[in-house]
Amino acid sequence: MTPEMTILAPAASFFAVVLLVSSLLSPRKNATAEKLQAYSYRAAQDPDSLNRPFSDRIVAPFLERIGRLAGSTTPQRVQERLKEALDEAGNPLTINAYFALRGLGAVGLPLVYLALIGFVHGNVGLTQVAIAAAAAYLGNYLPRYWVSSKAKARRKAIERALPDALDLIVVSMEAGLALDGALVKVVEKTRGPLAEEFQKALREIQLGKPRREALRQLGQRSKVRDLIALVNAVAQADQMGVSMAQVMRTQADEARLKRRQRAEERAHQAAVKMLFPLVLFILPSVMMVTVGPAALQIYKQFSSGLVG
Repeated sequence: MTPEMTILAPAASFFAVVLLVSSLLSPRKNATAEKLQAYSYRAAQDPDSLNRPFSDRIVAPFLERIGRLAGSTTPQRVQERLKEALDEAGNPLTINAYFALRGLGAVGLPLVYLALIGFVHGNVGLTQVAIAAAAAYLGNYLPRYWVSSKAKARRKAIERALPDALDLIVVSMEAGLALDGALVKVVEKTRGPLAEEFQKALREIQLGKPRREALRQLGQRSKVRDLIALVNAVAQADQMGVSMAQVMRTQADEARLKRRQRAEERAHQAAVKMLFPLVLFILPSVMMVTVGPAALQIYKQFSSGLVG
């Protein structure tokens, strides 16, 4: 067997196993589904489905099928923690797609690299194996970093949008609306992660979940301290019978105060953060421009005096 076949055989075997598993895990049609297929033909041929991005039509179903096996064998606790992390990030992908992405990054990326190296050079050395191991670690780490970065950006967006949303809630409640109606106004007038979370909570309330429980789950999903404090205050006011408009007005004042304090804190941190680039990059350039010509003249005078 040639060296090329030695490298390409494991990769071909891996992709064959992936295709076999995906075909076995694909949903099978029963007799009822086959009878109803004629009625669902128009929905399947909907021209709007062709306008969706390539990732939604091809990549996402492919990752879903590959990750279904890993998702079924993962412990329940791990799945719950992962579901919380994905909820915090806004559910950019499903659990099965996340498992498939990590598996392809940890296994497929080094295999493709080794196959290319073997095909080009004919042999694989220790350096290439180390690079493949680093690629496997990187392929396993990048999806986790991407999800954590999405969650962090989502938390910051919710913190920035919360004071304005509270002002709108206060205005709506003072105009005569209830809390649910004020939340509906926030969903209608604003865009972003906070409006999406409010819309999800309103949908849960419409399906029959108690309002306090829906709001508590909203705070748990977002992991934003200000939003959790707001939810706790609303739940306590609802339980004790306190005026909800007064509570929301107090929360709005506190949210604006916290936003101003965060802005002042970042302004004070700017001087410290600018110190390192100032010392490393700006001051040497200034010294070269201002002191450089004088230093050259002094050097010429001393050198001419020594030679004379």
